[in-house]
Amino acid sequence: MSGKSMLSIALIFLGSIGFSSPKSDSCRTKAERGDESWTDACALRDSYDFIIIGGGTAGSILANRLSEVPQWSVLLLEAGKDETYESKIPFFPLLLEKTSMDWNYTTTRQKICKSE
Repeated sequence: MSGKSMLSIALIFLGSIGFSSPKSDSCRTKAERGDESWTDACALRDSYDFIIIGGGTAGSILANRLSEVPQWSVLLLEAGKDETYESKIPFFPLLLEKTSMDWNYTTTRQKICKSE
């Protein structure tokens, strides 16, 4: 097996660890169901042990792992609104272009990608 294959398998395994842990926080459960917003579900604390900015793959996993220690308080901040149903259906996110859900990210032209 090549080094790249081993690295890919290791990264997939490490990424799945964060999602295999049971959720213990009722605030997250309420917010995920969509019953009410997070700020309605729980009062914000005056301070946190860890504040993680960005709920992408790494931020979410890190926050989940840190929250497994009962004595630690963790705040995960993510920008933007709640997802729409269109964002969950394959190819429908294309309909969200030029809406408030589109942050208009652009990239720099790369010579290696035949963007001469």
